[in-house]
Amino acid sequence: MRLFLRRFRLILAKDLRLYFSGAATLWACALFSLAMLSLFRFTAPPDQFPALAGIAVMVGTHLTSSVFLLLAGQEWEWEWLANRALLLEGARDSSLFIGKVAGYAITLSLLWLFTFFSAVVLLGLRFPENFTLPAIGAGLLLSIGMSLIGLLSAAIALHTRFRQLVMFLLYLPLALPSAIAVAGILRMALEGRAVSAEWNLLLAFSLVFFAAGLALFDYLMEE
Repeated sequence: MRLFLRRFRLILAKDLRLYFSGAATLWACALFSLAMLSLFRFTAPPDQFPALAGIAVMVGTHLTSSVFLLLAGQEWEWEWLANRALLLEGARDSSLFIGKVAGYAITLSLLWLFTFFSAVVLLGLRFPENFTLPAIGAGLLLSIGMSLIGLLSAAIALHTRFRQLVMFLLYLPLALPSAIAVAGILRMALEGRAVSAEWNLLLAFSLVFFAAGLALFDYLMEE
C-alpha cells in the first residue's frame, strides 16, 4: 500500500507540473475559454444572453478545451519513457493509471470551474439559486469521465503511427454522450425539474471506463 501511494503521488505531482507549467496546457485552455466566451458575449445585449444558449456554450467550450488539453498537454512518447521504469520494476498495480487520471481530472475540474464562473460574468447569465450546485457537480463528474476516456484513448493510440489523430478520433465520440448528459442536467436544473437518468448515465460511463482502465491500461502501455 505504501509503495502504491508513493507511486501515485509521484505520477500525480509530475502530471500536475506538466499541466500547470506547459505553455500549451491549462493556461492556454483557460485563455481559449475566455476567447470563446468573449466571442459569444457580443451576440446578445448585456444580461440578455439566453440561459440555455449559455449552457451550450459552457459545455461545448469545456469539451473543446479537454481535447486541446489532451492533444497538447500529453506528450505520450516522453511520458511512456518516463514511466517505463515503473512498469519494468514490477509495478503491476493501478498506480500509473489512477495517478494520471487524477492529474487530468483535477486540471479539467479547475478548468470547468473557471469556465462556469467566467460564463456567468462575461455573458451576464442569470441562473436560479438552486442551479449552481448541480452545475458544479455535473461539470466535475463530466471532467472525471473525460479524464478516464482521454487516458484510455491516449493509451490505445500510443503505439499507432498517427497517435494524435487516432486519439482524437477515439476520444470525441466517446466523450460526447457525457457532454450531452451534462447539458441535459443543466437544462433540467434551470427549469427546476428533478433529473436522474442523466446522472445515472454519467456515473455509468465513469464506472465502465474506470473498470476498463484498471484492466487494460498497463497492457496498452506495454504493447
